[in-house]
Amino acid sequence: MGGWKGAPVAAVLVLGAAGCCGLTRGDSAALDRDTPERAFDFVRAAFAGDRTGDQYDSFHPDFCETQGLSAGRYAMARSLRPGLFERASVLLGGATLESVAPAGLRDTAAGRRRATRVVILTADGGRGEFLLVDEPAWRMASNDGELPVQAGRIADLEEAVRLVDGSLVVGFRAPLGIPPLEGTRIHRVTLHHDWLLYGIERLEGFEEFLEDVGAAADEAGRESE
Repeated sequence: MGGWKGAPVAAVLVLGAAGCCGLTRGDSAALDRDTPERAFDFVRAAFAGDRTGDQYDSFHPDFCETQGLSAGRYAMARSLRPGLFERASVLLGGATLESVAPAGLRDTAAGRRRATRVVILTADGGRGEFLLVDEPAWRMASNDGELPVQAGRIADLEEAVRLVDGSLVVGFRAPLGIPPLEGTRIHRVTLHHDWLLYGIERLEGFEEFLEDVGAAADEAGRESE
């Protein structure tokens, strides 16, 4: 692990930073998105609990790009039109999972990634279909007082962590955007799958929610000019 300190400098991602841009998050250890099923549980709990940060973190970067969403715009829409989020909470907070099926590979800005089609049933009897894409991630905790946690993405988790002849083999190089302080000790490194919302194939009510979120942010931007 000491070799990480000499890794080339790259943009650092601190995933799930609490309170970023006015968004709220829960205990990241309580739920995860390691599998499509757990990703659905995570999103449902995020909307049921009005945890806007956990909601936004569950969107794939390509999805945010397509929808014109940013963390700041999402937080702004929540403060301006909380009713939008209350309706979305009712829609998704009480949903149940009907089926999960592999959906091949999808081309993302970061490369080709595994996709899964998820079908849900909403509390009012509606049916929704989503595409989730796996963007595996790493997270490192250290005793560096200035930057105790750094995190980023892994292109291929199956290649980074393998079982070979009954042995566990771990090997990957993770560039750190900010080199740790001299003498920093690594406390913990975790690697995990992370299934994110990549596309909506059908879900009446949620598409309108996203459109209204964007409209609210645009309106606020025009008023501030």
